[in-house]
Amino acid sequence: MSRRRGVERQAVHAGQRADRARPADAAGAEGAARGRGVAMPGGGPPWRRWAMLVSLAVAGAAGILLVASTPPREEPLPGDAVEASDPQVVRLYDGARRRVRAEPASAEAWGDLGLVLAAHGHASDATECLGRAAALAPADWRWPCFKAAVESDVDLDRAVDTMAEAIRRDPRQEWPRLFRARWLEQLGRAAEAEPLYRGLVADIPGHALAAVGLARVLVATDRVDEAAAAIAPALDHPSTRRAARELVARIDGRRGDFDAAESAAAAARGLPPDAPWPGDPLAPLLAERRAGKHELMARTLASYEAGDETAARELTAKLVAAHPEVALLLRGRRLMAAGDAVAAEKAFREASTVDPAWVEPKHALGTAIAAQGRLSEAADVFRAVLAAEPSYRAAWDGLAKCLEPTDPAAAREARATAARYSATKERDRAPARP
Repeated sequence: MSRRRGVERQAVHAGQRADRARPADAAGAEGAARGRGVAMPGGGPPWRRWAMLVSLAVAGAAGILLVASTPPREEPLPGDAVEASDPQVVRLYDGARRRVRAEPASAEAWGDLGLVLAAHGHASDATECLGRAAALAPADWRWPCFKAAVESDVDLDRAVDTMAEAIRRDPRQEWPRLFRARWLEQLGRAAEAEPLYRGLVADIPGHALAAVGLARVLVATDRVDEAAAAIAPALDHPSTRRAARELVARIDGRRGDFDAAESAAAAARGLPPDAPWPGDPLAPLLAERRAGKHELMARTLASYEAGDETAARELTAKLVAAHPEVALLLRGRRLMAAGDAVAAEKAFREASTVDPAWVEPKHALGTAIAAQGRLSEAADVFRAVLAAEPSYRAAWDGLAKCLEPTDPAAAREARATAARYSATKERDRAPARP
């Protein structure tokens, strides 16, 4: 105990000597600062310095807690700018976005968001999401396949390249090869499509759809005898029998047997439309994610195409009751059919006002305006449609007709662009009949 007191006395004396040794201006500055209530570094009693350190530590800890408890700023997602008025569609969007934010490294989450966006016509945002899914699952052929299918509505050349990646990931898959071969045909690249069709026929004997594709390629390259042999497996399949007979008519015509060609064409006309080829991996996924107007429209069109008039009329009634813009569109179409383009224009304008994001009434509006001879105004309407939906082939055709009298070169370019899009890949449309 006495030893500790001796150490303390030595420390006090040392401090007093240090105070006497400090210059007068330093001592004066400290005194003035204390008089103003300002703490000087190293100054003041020990308990005060300890209190200051504790206060700083507490403040720092509080700051850390504040930063830790502040939620991170959410990164924007593709499709964040998409707006929907239908509550069912809003729920679909919100659910898919929440899943991506909860599982940002999940290919399935990104793929789901992409499919939801694709099901409702937002191709650009959809392809971005599906591209991320493809990057997160580099062995999965589905995501580049689905991305390419959505891209084909906008840029067929790019879709062909993307689908090549799906095939590279799994060369034995049926649908990527079917898609890519058909698109290559549409781009005039039959020589590249032929080995894909031949591979399908070899891998899946009796593949009727591939047989039709192969026969088309052979006809296009003047190998009609080979085409006649290739088409045989497709003549009796419910998904190809009409297309096959139409192709037989072409083959017979190339051979100069015009009686046989007319007989085959008549047989084709007497058949119902070919059924969809079974097993499409994308169609059911999109159907599951449609809601509201899009879902009802898809079901209505499917009923009309299947020849089920009763179901189609019932679904049309539901569609019209739930969505007044559809009723206005159908009214405008009836007026156009009756030759009253002025009244039809009014109905189409009202439909566009009810749902500004829906391009179908806008296209119909352009058609009604063009029918009245206001071609420049109609061309502007068609351009607005195409700015929102570049794959709308009918709008390209309408624009070409409007441009033909004043700018034939631009009209030819519009028609060439329209030719790039497949008629079978158009988006959901309103029912053609009430």
